[in-house]
Amino acid sequence: MKQERNGNSRSLQKRLLAALLVTTLSVACIPPVTAESAYAAESVCMTEPVYAAAQDEGWTTITTPVKNGTTISVRDGALYIDALPSGGDYKYVFFSYGGPEAKGETFPISAPQPLPLPKKDGTYDIRVQFHKELKTPGVAIVRALKLTVKDGRAFFPKSPVYNHNLKLQKKAEKLKAPNWYYTMQTFLSYFQTLKEQKEFEKKLKKQAEEIVNAGDSDYVKIRKVHDWVATNIWYDYDDYRGIESGYVGEVSVLEHRRTVCEGYACLTAALLRSLGIPAKVISGTVTYTGWNADGTPKDNLAGHAWNEAYADGRWIILDTTWDSNNRYKNGKFSEKTDPDRDYFDPPLEIFSLDHMTEEDRQKERRESEIYYHGLRISTYSMTLMKGKTKKLTVKTEPDMKFINLKKDAKITFSSSNKKVATVSKKGVVKAKKSGQAVITTKVKIADAVIEIETDVWVP
Repeated sequence: MKQERNGNSRSLQKRLLAALLVTTLSVACIPPVTAESAYAAESVCMTEPVYAAAQDEGWTTITTPVKNGTTISVRDGALYIDALPSGGDYKYVFFSYGGPEAKGETFPISAPQPLPLPKKDGTYDIRVQFHKELKTPGVAIVRALKLTVKDGRAFFPKSPVYNHNLKLQKKAEKLKAPNWYYTMQTFLSYFQTLKEQKEFEKKLKKQAEEIVNAGDSDYVKIRKVHDWVATNIWYDYDDYRGIESGYVGEVSVLEHRRTVCEGYACLTAALLRSLGIPAKVISGTVTYTGWNADGTPKDNLAGHAWNEAYADGRWIILDTTWDSNNRYKNGKFSEKTDPDRDYFDPPLEIFSLDHMTEEDRQKERRESEIYYHGLRISTYSMTLMKGKTKKLTVKTEPDMKFINLKKDAKITFSSSNKKVATVSKKGVVKAKKSGQAVITTKVKIADAVIEIETDVWVP
């Protein structure tokens, strides 16, 4: 959305801007988990489930997605770490579990050893990290994994919210169009002109291009953006605790370098999109202490925001907030620290141990009307078969009822690619041929110009 002011009709404009300030959406953000070491290795991904019990209590094997990646498994009465990566700077691997019988082993990557299973029943925290040299800081490849020992069996337990998250993941997998993404952004720059917005977009794109290399794959670009945001943005505890008002919109976050979870997610999405990589801002619930059997958090935490980005034909999860170790407290910035990667492309089985996607929010962003500072457009994304049509409509929010769109607003539509999809003066979109296009709905009210983009995909 972009806004432009020219200096006429001040009374109507003031009422409009006041309503925008009052009705802005927000997310109750949850601060990140403090981590001890940087996570520089590739992420972990589950193999096909090998159930530890008939009750489907969990899995007995996990593995990295890359060829010859690390595999962690429970077998023959021990925990094994196999297929360790060859080459590179890492020479040692540290493998441990914490709990009633905390134990750890460090061994050369070329000669992995099994770690005996705990004898007492209970749930243990699994940690695996690589080291360049002994007694030097390691880089974790697994930190959030749990191991359950029960009645002589050992397995990686299944989260109570796993099936819920898996259901939503399968829905997302159906939306494979590379330009299909969703927004959940809070803009604080209501008085920003269209020219200023264009200048910021150039600055954002320049920043993104400095983070990545031209020859990087989309996956590597996503990882580099994740690392840059987690390294260069500080979590604003003063804002979280209500001591002072913080920054959330991409403009403010990039300028002031501090925010809460929504700002991390919005900036991450904006950087990725400026590189042509589709990105969503996802909302949901997180927990520090685990889930109850009904899927509610034991610590009663509220909302959180993270991202999904599209590469290699799938949506990749990343939580830059929880992978950032920078803290802004009592008006002071902590020393810049390296980020973790515990929450970069984690397998859903592990991610579900402390994250749950909010179903209603996801559905709203796919199927329902999308909120834009007091205005609603009938759809933010659409799939149209060749020759089919669909009409876009704009409505006002209840707090904007003093605006009569028929009398006070001028609404126009335009298509970025008329060969793929056209749009009439009344907002009727018609699919012409396979491809992607963006329909821009421009609403001019008094001195403000609001532009809303709708993605169109023609199979």
